[in-house]
Amino acid sequence: MTEELLSELPKAQNALFILFLLCFIVNMLILGSNRKLLDSMFRCLFRKQERQSIFAETVKNEVFIKFILCLQTVLMISVLIYGSFSHIKGLSFETTSELARLLGGTALIVLIFSLYRFLTTLGMGFIFFQKEEIQSWNNIFFSILSLSGMVLFVFALLIFYFPNMYYVCFSFALLYFLFTKGLMFYMIFSIFFRRISALLYFILYLCTQELLPLFFVYKALVYFYRM
Repeated sequence: MTEELLSELPKAQNALFILFLLCFIVNMLILGSNRKLLDSMFRCLFRKQERQSIFAETVKNEVFIKFILCLQTVLMISVLIYGSFSHIKGLSFETTSELARLLGGTALIVLIFSLYRFLTTLGMGFIFFQKEEIQSWNNIFFSILSLSGMVLFVFALLIFYFPNMYYVCFSFALLYFLFTKGLMFYMIFSIFFRRISALLYFILYLCTQELLPLFFVYKALVYFYRM
């Protein structure tokens, strides 16, 4: 057998394996000890409530758990985006630092987009809507963002380690993305607009808060991966 030099691929796979392993451990710990919080987040997506709080009970370390799950979602979306660009453009990293730069930059873009969505909606809510409506939307937004990381974990893992399954994983991830977007649109309309007469304002909201930001995110990602 001819001797070949080891590439950086095994190192990068080991680094991503540690990341996936940490996410797996976190998910198992949360599923094992905080099922009440997960159940509350899931139920708030499909049950309209007029109470001040969307959760019946306050779970210990709720904010910290949601923060960890939201961070996991950003990382999993970044891996999926990286896998998509790698498949479409035939990208291949030469060093582990190159992979870290691509994933880190992608995660930063996704994080900025998420913060923009949250802060702008929060700002408009304080100006035009009631406090209870804003609190309900915040619970729904963070519930979707938190649960998405646990769902996308499997797809991100398969795309990175099994590129041949790209189309299957991408299709399921796209369907999940469309489902969550549709659910968010419905909840936004039912919480803030409600009446059919406000449909025009709802369309304007979607253009400014959804379509334009997604377009700029796409342009930023295309520019970033061309660097």
